[in-house]
Amino acid sequence: EVIEMLKYGNVNFSESHPHACPCPSYALEGTTSTNKNLRIIFSSCDTLTTNVVTAINLKLAQDTCSCK
Repeated sequence: EVIEMLKYGNVNFSESHPHACPCPSYALEGTTSTNKNLRIIFSSCDTLTTNVVTAINLKLAQDTCSCK
């Protein structure tokens, strides 16, 4: 699923931080071959590695706060 998002995901710029120092991050979203609607946040602190910061199943993500 991680590789699928890297290859085929769409960048959600409102959830990304491309100018963050020292590690810019990008939110990639899409539907996997197993029909999961995901957002995976990737960061890259150097030119050799890309790290997964977090993964969110968007079908399950919902605001359950009953705050007022």
